[in-house]
Amino acid sequence: MNISFHYFAVKTLARKAGFDESSAQQIAVFSQFIDDYNAYLYRRYSNVPDWAKQAPYDMYISSWTTPFNFNPVTTGFWDWMDLATLVTPRSQKFTVSPFHFIPSTHQSMAEKDNRTFPATLNDGTIISDHLNFAKSEFINAATETDRMNALMLIGSRLHTFADTYAHQLFSGYNETCNNVTLVQVINNMTGKDETQKYNTLVYGFLQKMKDILQGHQPAIGHMMIEHIPDYPWISFTMNYPLPDGGTGTHTRSNTAEFVRAGKEIMDYLRSCLNKPPISGNDWEQFTDKLVLGFFFDETLYSDEGELIRELVKHWSSIFGQDGYLYSYDRHALFDGIIGGYSSRSSSNAALEMNNNINSIFPSMSDAFYFYNAYADHLLIDLYGSQPRSAWFNVVAEDSAAHMSPIENTDDTFGVSMGKPLL
Repeated sequence: MNISFHYFAVKTLARKAGFDESSAQQIAVFSQFIDDYNAYLYRRYSNVPDWAKQAPYDMYISSWTTPFNFNPVTTGFWDWMDLATLVTPRSQKFTVSPFHFIPSTHQSMAEKDNRTFPATLNDGTIISDHLNFAKSEFINAATETDRMNALMLIGSRLHTFADTYAHQLFSGYNETCNNVTLVQVINNMTGKDETQKYNTLVYGFLQKMKDILQGHQPAIGHMMIEHIPDYPWISFTMNYPLPDGGTGTHTRSNTAEFVRAGKEIMDYLRSCLNKPPISGNDWEQFTDKLVLGFFFDETLYSDEGELIRELVKHWSSIFGQDGYLYSYDRHALFDGIIGGYSSRSSSNAALEMNNNINSIFPSMSDAFYFYNAYADHLLIDLYGSQPRSAWFNVVAEDSAAHMSPIENTDDTFGVSMGKPLL
């Protein structure tokens, strides 16, 4: 899913569920920020808290051989150069799969089935369990800071939960199951067949990826059909490889699937406020307006700033009369969460930040450390204590071994994140 769902729809769902403006904004911005937090090189900070230096985390670098002391937990990628890093097994294992293409269960991972499937509340999936954990953190929050941190956690986990609908049948790794081919695209707003238009978009995307990767063409996630699984205003059909070597056909309306995800999220958010599921009549009436929100062709805008401005106008025209407000600025989030970093000076500022090894940020916000800890928490549940460190400690692994999860023998998932893990 793209920002139209991760921020705008989630903000709308949170307000409808009963969250006040500031709480709904906290949930929604961190739902979207999972896509935008692309810091991946080591840093040096003066105020890394003691709790972040301890196992099971592996954010702190204590080695005297490097001037850096912090390893950020990368959750997103939005630049073309970020996409180029996806070819590395490390990126697939620690960014793409866990945050955007999460496998259903630990058992499916053990069986090397890394595909994602639509999750529902309390269904025993990994992401459903994490949503329940985030809810408990919110309900049991003792202070306003704890409450805001819990809302951050809720928002970030809702991103991964929602992606199980958009990214169903795909894996976050470079795998055969991702070698899909586009058959048809229908514009749900007009009912017209727009297969040719989207075939052109797919072709252009793949050609650019080949240029960046010097002729290589991996099949990671849904890149073989560009962002078509993320667009909420279309229906599409694709052919995909079956495990037995055959070919399957998958047809779906993204609009209907995203509404289905929205209903799960609505009921989850209401449960966080100790409310029952939304009534059928109320949801039916709300759905009519939600679909109107989805009916916006993002492909008409190549500039990120213009796209967000137009989306603000679009969603405000539908829900503004209900008092819902919309505002998302990833640059401001980097300024506030990353601490003192401004990305407004250059369109490549985030890339410059990542590549400038002399960048030193003397002091970071508490929210920054909690955001990274919450991200690391998901990796710990999937792969065990200090998962990224364990990756580097392996002397020789072939690509198949990279696909295999590290057995989680640590009972770390149930430890409270409202206060740092110790």
